[in-house]
Parts: sequence; C-alpha cells; structure tokens
Amino acid sequence: MINSTPNTQDYKKISRYLCDDMLFPERLIFLALVACKPRLRKNFKAARMDMAMADKLISAGSYNPNVAWEKLHDRLENESLIPDEIRNTVTFYKGAYLKYAAIAALAILLIGIPGYFLFSPSRIVVENGRDGSTMITSLPDGTSVYLAENSTLSYPKHFKGKLRSVTLNGEAFFEVAPNPHKPFIVNTKAATVRVLGTTFNIKSTDSNNFELCVVEGKVKVSSLGGDVLATAGERVYVRNSLLQKSISAGQPTVKHRMTRLQFQDERMEDIVGIINRTYGSNIELMGDNLRNRRISVTFENELSSIVSILSASFNLQIETEPDGTIVLSEKSVSP
Repeated sequence: MINSTPNTQDYKKISRYLCDDMLFPERLIFLALVACKPRLRKNFKAARMDMAMADKLISAGSYNPNVAWEKLHDRLENESLIPDEIRNTVTFYKGAYLKYAAIAALAILLIGIPGYFLFSPSRIVVENGRDGSTMITSLPDGTSVYLAENSTLSYPKHFKGKLRSVTLNGEAFFEVAPNPHKPFIVNTKAATVRVLGTTFNIKSTDSNNFELCVVEGKVKVSSLGGDVLATAGERVYVRNSLLQKSISAGQPTVKHRMTRLQFQDERMEDIVGIINRTYGSNIELMGDNLRNRRISVTFENELSSIVSILSASFNLQIETEPDGTIVLSEKSVSP
C-alpha cells in the first residue's frame, strides 16, 4: 500500500528538479528515485502538470504572470503566513518566477505552509525577453553575466558552501570572478560546466543543444558523454549525445554581438565597472552614495551615448581629466 502522507523532502527535491536547481548527477539520481518510488512518482507527475499549465498560460499571454505571483504572495501575507525575516527579499524579473509560484501553490495545498518556505526565495531568477537587448547581471561574487534574449539565469542571493552554482537556460557570456577555493558551476540541461575564474560563452536550451566557447582560462565540461577539458580558443559541443571538442574559430559571443545593454536594479559601481571593461574606458564615480545607488537603465552600444544617458537621467555632472578619465559626480543642490 502506498503511503500518501505528504513528505516535505519529496517536494523540496521536486521543486529543485523542475526549477533547474540540481547539478547534472543529482538530476540522474532524482530520476532514478522517481522510477522506483511510487509516492514520489505520483507527486512529481502532479507537479509537472501544474508547471505545464503555468507554461501554457504564460505562452498564451492570457494574464500577467507578475500579477499572478503577487496575488499568491499577498494572500499568504494577509493570512500572516510569511514571517518578517523573509518579506521583500526577492527580486522578480518578468514572468520567470511564475514557475516557482506554481510549485509553491502546489506545496501549500498538499503540505501546508512549510512548502511555501521550501520554494520561497533564496534564489533570484533573471529572464531576458525578445526585445534584442543583452541583460547584464552582477552576481554576489562579482561575476558578470551577459544574458542573451530568450534566456533565463537563476542564482542564489548568496553563494554559500563550497561552490558558486548557477543555472542557465539559453545563451550567456560569463566573466567569472576568480576564487581558487570556490569553483563556479553553470548547470544546463545538457551538461555542467566547472571553472575557477575565466571568461566563456555558453548556449544550451535542451539536453541535445550545447555549445561552449572558452575565451580565457580553462573549463571542465561534464555530461553523460563524459568529461572534457577546454582552454582558451577551444569549443565544446554535443553531437550524438557525446561531448566533442574543436577550435572555436572566433565565434562571436553574446558580449560581442550585443547592440543594447540592459541593467535591472544594479549598483551604479557595478554598471560602470562593466562599461569600463567592455569599452576600455576609465569612468570614475565620486562618493559612496553614487557608487551604491541601484538603477535600472538601457543603453545603446556606444560609450558617448552611455555617459550622456547616465548624466541626463540621474542629474550627474561630467568632468573629463587630461588623461581621459571621465568623472561622474552628483550635482550640488543650490540653497
């Protein structure tokens, strides 16, 4: 007889699998457990149906996904089911977080409020749509990610433990902050990439679609087809379910192809740092208040336009020093 008593660990595993929050070996182990545990298989099937319904509604555009999540959140808050310490701790981007909401709603119905805390939000999901912009995100460790259109990135609010692990569906260019004691992991549906500090471009949308080009440093790619080490100038891809390696032949990365740069709720200092690395410029910000100001802004891919937009949009003063350094500072307020 199947024990139908809800198990919080089951739902924790289901949510991590459906939200692409498992390393590749973990996904294999989870699927093996689903195959041999009737209760887990039943709950997994129900959760997938909820996810499929959520995706269908999003594709149909029949409602605003942000509103859907907000309604769920508001209901829980009105019923005093959300403790103060986790209120207002998540950044939401477009409709990506609706998937988490679907799982959270299912957990609440089946196992009560503990399910909400399991699926509630220690992770941030960034989704870039179809407007041709490149979404640029700074991760908690200082890594910069250039997210192509029709792509989604998820990562924790803080990198804890021995790994820095993120999940990608789509295409992105990574400038990984060096940390020899804490490897950086990119999980995709086809393979897992492990690095210490390097720059590379990844494109992966399903288990048969994977391509990685290393620009600097060394990476290790792992999948069911084995492990492959790749260095600068090399390309790793999947063919017939096996990892292959070749010379990259200078394929353009997301960073090289971008025509518009989009930042969402980023610190001004992080934005200026990315601009300086991208254009070889030397822009400086005066004052901690300006450096730590969080803004959302979109630029055309041209340095003079970027400086003008920053100055005009945020009432900043521009000074150019003899060595070419551009200094941005807050305009003094007249008495």
